[in-house]
Amino acid sequence: MPEVDVSFQVIARALTLVVAAVLVLIVDLILPSRLVRRPVAWISALGIGLAGWYTYSLWVQVTPAGAGPVWNVTAADVSTAWTAFLGAISADGLGLAFGGIILAAALAGVAMSVRRREDDVSGYYSLLLLAAAGMMLLAAGTSLLTIFVSLELLSLALYVLVGFRRRDPRGKEGAFKYLILGSVASGILLYGFALLYGSVGSVWLSDFQAYWYAHGAHGMTPLYRAGLALTVVGFAFKMAVVPFHAWAPDAYQGAPASISGFMAVGTKAASLAALIRLLSVALPAAELGAVVWPLTVLAALSMFVGSILATVQSNMKRLMAYSSIAHAGYLLMALPGLSQQGIAAAAFYSLAYLFMTVGAFAIIVWLGDAPESGSEMARYESLFYRRPYLAGALTLFLLALAGTPATAGFVGKVLLVRNAMEFGGWLLVAALAVTTGISAYAYLRVVLVMIRRPAAAQVVEGAAWHEAAAAEDPDQGEEEARELGTPWPLAVVVIVAAAATIYLGLFPQGAIAALSSLLPV
Repeated sequence: MPEVDVSFQVIARALTLVVAAVLVLIVDLILPSRLVRRPVAWISALGIGLAGWYTYSLWVQVTPAGAGPVWNVTAADVSTAWTAFLGAISADGLGLAFGGIILAAALAGVAMSVRRREDDVSGYYSLLLLAAAGMMLLAAGTSLLTIFVSLELLSLALYVLVGFRRRDPRGKEGAFKYLILGSVASGILLYGFALLYGSVGSVWLSDFQAYWYAHGAHGMTPLYRAGLALTVVGFAFKMAVVPFHAWAPDAYQGAPASISGFMAVGTKAASLAALIRLLSVALPAAELGAVVWPLTVLAALSMFVGSILATVQSNMKRLMAYSSIAHAGYLLMALPGLSQQGIAAAAFYSLAYLFMTVGAFAIIVWLGDAPESGSEMARYESLFYRRPYLAGALTLFLLALAGTPATAGFVGKVLLVRNAMEFGGWLLVAALAVTTGISAYAYLRVVLVMIRRPAAAQVVEGAAWHEAAAAEDPDQGEEEARELGTPWPLAVVVIVAAAATIYLGLFPQGAIAALSSLLPV
């Protein structure tokens, strides 16, 4: 029996999040319910911070200054990665970069949740931490078993978080749709993994390369092709790629806005990292185009469907859901060629998307995230007159999502376009050019709403609804229905997100250089 190479340094990032989730539950058992809300929020934030420190310490070792990466999963030799537990988990630039993005999204999710007053607040934070742990393990997994278990860990936690508001029927509907469709997608992914295992005879990604060295082009059997196709479908569902996107609008609308923002960033980053890692070892260069072409079609469809349907939404969270579908298509532009340049572009755009998205969702929480009408577009009328700083920040995030110059979104799209053009992805470039204009119209609609003054009847109707919501559920309705004053955690999220969106748009060189060696050439 082979000796298990135990290395807690490699898994310390995810292990810290799991320990923090357990501590949150223990503290809830010890403290009275009226005192538990603030301590569990701090424990969650500190756990994420410690996981971030472990991630940084590994990053310094993996990518030393002035040198190329030391340990990496590559299309040339996956065994050079710094792995542990028989090669089930790796510590490389790819997993660490996307893991850092996931941790930042989780920390923003905690900050956006500090005003929540559910009875089961400890369950809320522990599930958020477990979902983040699953995402990080998914981005770092180098075994089919690790990838699938990680995917299920994050999915099960998110199913519950989407429907966490007990009195919200839309949340229950969104969670139910997410559960049913997610279960189907998990079954498809597992069947794909089974076919790949039947072809290769191993679940370790390092053995996939040995399989290609031994069989060459003859290794691309019908069984292997079917397994790879089903696997791609499973990841496409998690990224909300058309036509596997039906769950996203209802799940985003029904979930608390803090969870919607975390889910929009985290699931995409983790799934994209796992898909890149799998494709880099599961295909020889000559066969890459056979898989990338169908993904190119799905990416173009995602751009068009997400952008067009975003233009007709009257709910901000649904608009952001369709925006996330379009951005999933943009991220897939990094796959043609599976090059160093493409991976760096995907990581940079994921980082930009993190700040643009969590900033927008933080403002949704700030303005009131009531189950029914809290996120309706009418709530944003006259925002430039009532809260000019919030309106200005939201305008910045929306323009960045549209790809306006001098913002992080523009630089990210330029990098993705450059990669697609180099490897013949002209369909993707054309789709991005057209859908950028369409999505700009969707985002500018929100800006025009914020400039417009509301009708008196709408003000009266909105006030009456919020009074009824607060009367029905005083603990939760009061916090979610009304606009908040100046909550410092939300203010920090908005300020940091706005500053990063502008900084990455004006001075992207440092981030691009840091992300340029996620995979060796």
